[in-house]
Amino acid sequence: METITVPDGLYGEKQVQQVRVLTPGAFEIHQKDDKGDFVLIDEGSTSLSEIPFSVAYSNRVGVLESRPPLADIAELNLKAYQVQSDLDNQLHISAVPMLAIYGFPQSAEEISAGPGEAMALPESARAEYIEPGGNSYDAQFRRLDQIASQINELGLAAVLGQKLSAETAEAKRIDRSQGDSTMMVIAQQMQDLVDNCLKFHAQYMEQAQAGSSFINRDFLGQRLEPQEIQSLLQLYTAGTITQETLLNQLSAGEVLGDEFDVEEEIEATQTGGLIEMEQPEPEPAPETEAQCQKQSRRLKMSWLDNLRKRKPEEPINRLLFFSKQELTEQTYAVIRVTWYLHGKISGVSETSIGLYDQDVIAEFSDLVGNALRAGCDVSVACIDDPQYLGIYDL
Repeated sequence: METITVPDGLYGEKQVQQVRVLTPGAFEIHQKDDKGDFVLIDEGSTSLSEIPFSVAYSNRVGVLESRPPLADIAELNLKAYQVQSDLDNQLHISAVPMLAIYGFPQSAEEISAGPGEAMALPESARAEYIEPGGNSYDAQFRRLDQIASQINELGLAAVLGQKLSAETAEAKRIDRSQGDSTMMVIAQQMQDLVDNCLKFHAQYMEQAQAGSSFINRDFLGQRLEPQEIQSLLQLYTAGTITQETLLNQLSAGEVLGDEFDVEEEIEATQTGGLIEMEQPEPEPAPETEAQCQKQSRRLKMSWLDNLRKRKPEEPINRLLFFSKQELTEQTYAVIRVTWYLHGKISGVSETSIGLYDQDVIAEFSDLVGNALRAGCDVSVACIDDPQYLGIYDL
C-alpha cells in the first residue's frame, strides 16, 4: 500500500492510496477512488525478468521475518521503565510524613493540625510525625543501576564485542570477533541489499555492468598511536614510502578526519604553487586499466619527494647544528631537517634513530649527508661526540 499526493483542482492537493502490483517484466498501479474501490490507472512492461525486491535480515527466523538484534536491550529498557515507575510511586506516597496521635479518645471530635494551629491533648496523649525508614528504596536504586549496567554492556558488546575488564590482546581479538558477528551479519546483509538494488537498476537501464557498494564492518576505531605516526613519517622522510601511501595510512588511522580526501590533497600540493612538475617522457598508450592506474601513480609525486630529489639551482651553504645530550627511550639521535624552496622555508621534518638499530652510524650519515646535499639546514641532538661521527669545526 502506497500513499501519494495528487493535484486536486487548480491549487489543491490530496492524498490518494494506491497499490503497485509487480510481476516479472510488468507492473500495474491501482488507485482507490471516491467509492473506496481500487481502479487500474496505469500498467506497462519493464526490462526486468524478476520482481525487483531485496531484503536485509538481522537474525533471520523465516521468510521476511527476523528478530531485532537489539531486542534484549529493548526489553531491559521496558524493565527499567517499570522499576522507575514503581520507585516514583513509592516516593510520591511516602515522601510526605504523616501526623500520628497516640492516646487521643476515639469518641472525641476530629482535630485539625497545621503550621498555624495548636492542639490540646489529654495528659497521657502525644502526637508525632512518622515516615518510613527508606531502607527499601536502596534496593530499588541498586536494581536501576544493575539494569543500566546491563543495557550498557549489551550495547557495547553488540558493537565492540569486548569486555571492559583487563584481558590479553588475543582474548580481546577473539571476544571482538564473536561480539561483532551479529553486527557484521547485518552490515553484510545491507551490502547485499544495496548491491541487488544496483543490479536491478542496471537491468532496468539495460546496462551490462552494475555498480557495487561497501558497508563498513569495522565497528571499533583503530586510531594510530603516536609511535606509529612517527614511524610512518620516518619512512616517508627516508623516501621509503610516497606521500600517497603516507596520507592513506594516516587517513585509515583516523588522524586526518572523515572529510579528508587523499587525492584532492595530493593534487592541491602539486598545483598549489609549491613546485613546478616536470613533464614525463612520452610513453606508449596503456592497454589495460591496471596500466592506466600505474601510470597515474607515477605522475602523483609529492612536493617533499621533489624537494629531496631536485637538483640545487645554485651552490648554497647550509648550516649543521650539533648538540651532544642525553636522550630518552633508547634514542641514539634526533635529526631535524629544514627544507627550502626558492630561498624560503617550505617544510620541516624530524627523524629519530634508535639506539639498537642495526647500523646507527651509517643511517645517521646517510640522513644528514643527503639533507645537506639537498640544500637543507640540519639540527642534530645525539648522545655521541661529533668527532666520533666524523663532524669537525671548520
